[in-house]
Amino acid sequence: MKKWICFVLCFLMIIFMVPQSIYGEGQKSSTSLMSHLNPSYSLRLDTFEEMDSCIKKCKESLIFEETDVYDSMDAIERGDFIRWLIQSMDIPLVSSGHTFADVDKDNRNYKYIQTAVESGIIEKTTHFYPNHYVLRYVASIWLVNAMGEEAIQKALSYTQPVIPAQDGYYEVPQEAIGSMTVCYLPAYQLMNYRYTTTDWYRRIHPRQPMFFGEAAYSFTKIMNPLKKGGKVSIAFFMEPSTLFPGMDWVITANDIFTMVSASTISGFDNYWSLFPELLKRVPTQENGLWTFQTDKSGEFQSMEVIFELRENLFWSDGTPITAQDIVFTHYLFNHPETYEYSYPETRIESVQVVNSWTVKMTWNEPYLYPELISILPRHYFEEKFQYHLEPFNPGDPAYFNSPRYEKDTEFIKKCILDKEYCTKPIHAGPFCIEEWNIGNFMLLKPNPYYLFDSPVLDEIRIEFFPSPSHIFKDSNESVVDIAPIFYADDEHPTTHHIHITPSTTWEHIDLNVDVEPLDDRNVRKALMLGIDRNRILEEIYQGNEVQLANSWLSPKHLGSLQYSLQEYSFDKREAEKLLDKAGWIVDPVTEYREKDGEVFTITFMTTSGNRSRESVQDIITECWEELGIEVNISNEQPADFFIHTLRERDFDGPCACMYAWIMGPYSNLFSIV
Repeated sequence: MKKWICFVLCFLMIIFMVPQSIYGEGQKSSTSLMSHLNPSYSLRLDTFEEMDSCIKKCKESLIFEETDVYDSMDAIERGDFIRWLIQSMDIPLVSSGHTFADVDKDNRNYKYIQTAVESGIIEKTTHFYPNHYVLRYVASIWLVNAMGEEAIQKALSYTQPVIPAQDGYYEVPQEAIGSMTVCYLPAYQLMNYRYTTTDWYRRIHPRQPMFFGEAAYSFTKIMNPLKKGGKVSIAFFMEPSTLFPGMDWVITANDIFTMVSASTISGFDNYWSLFPELLKRVPTQENGLWTFQTDKSGEFQSMEVIFELRENLFWSDGTPITAQDIVFTHYLFNHPETYEYSYPETRIESVQVVNSWTVKMTWNEPYLYPELISILPRHYFEEKFQYHLEPFNPGDPAYFNSPRYEKDTEFIKKCILDKEYCTKPIHAGPFCIEEWNIGNFMLLKPNPYYLFDSPVLDEIRIEFFPSPSHIFKDSNESVVDIAPIFYADDEHPTTHHIHITPSTTWEHIDLNVDVEPLDDRNVRKALMLGIDRNRILEEIYQGNEVQLANSWLSPKHLGSLQYSLQEYSFDKREAEKLLDKAGWIVDPVTEYREKDGEVFTITFMTTSGNRSRESVQDIITECWEELGIEVNISNEQPADFFIHTLRERDFDGPCACMYAWIMGPYSNLFSIV
């Protein structure tokens, strides 16, 4: 869990007129809701909760009237949508020379439909079908037309959909490619995503009816458009030593990557749903991109996964992104010289280029998460060091004894230590690193080649501090707009307010189980049972949405949600019994546990300067000492702790190391070893 102090953005009210329009075919909708709603699309009700506040705002603004009797998830009629759209835009009502055969003058929406025709929002056709449900892709066309010339021209510039949703490419009707893309761009955000109970992908359902709450969301965005431009300053502690992927474990390296990089498949959004970013869609068995091959008897032979990159993608230096980048990155990260490497990935038989934007990965055994792949700019490294990294077989011992292995190793060393790339990496995300003044600040500017158009902000300045306690102590109140804190009652300027954001960060303790007495399962269980974790929640986090985890799976992981897990509640008496059983008996004089003349002593380590973590450490230390265990605290600066001590396993005797893993609901055991 993270907590952030955030500044408040102001929103501007902008009124648009429409001199030009875009239209689409097939705007007719059926009078039957069930003919459009696929019964298999079981929508998650919790994702519609935010719509209630939008409905309230629309009622307060008199967009919705008392006679508009809809529930949040009721499909809405085309005529009503147009009336609300005209009212949200505050467009004066006018008459039109054009009439629709199915819209009578006594229709309550007649004048609004006439105004929409004259404003260029809807097309002049023979019929309008005012009582039919408005489909989401049709609503997108009307919304963009209503927003005016800039939005219309932006929509006309798209020949392929660029929407970060599982059904945001092939399912988008041709006539709505531009309008639906614009509605989901960062600068507009005019439509909401949908989430189902049947999978973990976010969707847009372009051919499904729009709901009342969704319309309220769109009108709220129209009345309160995002303020474009501006600068923001963010305070970070634990400055990374490098920005080459996998070379630095500090959490700030990951935070910076989220601002400068784009992934083939992005991390989870606020509803814990996955979505494609550089890919057109996430490979699944349902869409045919993830298949299994079997022999005549039905026995497994191989597994193939197809990755389809979007076309016209570019790195931040303007170079096209191609399938060759995926192949290059796979073999670079599967080489022992990179820190991403932990063991030879022999399960992947081959990674082949199908065409400029398509890659086929073949596995020789089943794997649950094969769609997660990385991508780096092949052209930068191979051109700079004049070397081409050919595919190799990591399971072939002959490769590791060949001259080619030595050449590959030398090349990869140059890549991961390249100062230029490690400080100003080439990525495909919303921002680029303009300047990194090591030890002081980092300046980010918009990436002109960003897939999803330009970000809302013009500049992000990251200020680095030694620890959270130094952020407001060492800086003027006006310097930092956003800063991480770890207590709701932390002293902070009155110009800032606290915003709590839950995440699946997993705070835990690792033990070096290859030494006594930590190699004894009963001892490890006693250490767990002896920690009063509820006390930690009450005293340190004060109930601020922190949950107890009962395994290496966080409480929000799908495995935790679907299966009951063994709970380890605080039980001091049971912990004492287990330690006694293991032969560690309390000396009545020293009150410490001893065995064969040795005192049970643990060195307890974590990152220094993190007040929250050190406070948790104090409570755990007290709990263990009450069991008769001698605890020696030996904290280190984050860079030393993560890069040296943990990576090189530089432990002296029994040691407990407390730190966090950043785990999404998609994480699995292989992603944390």
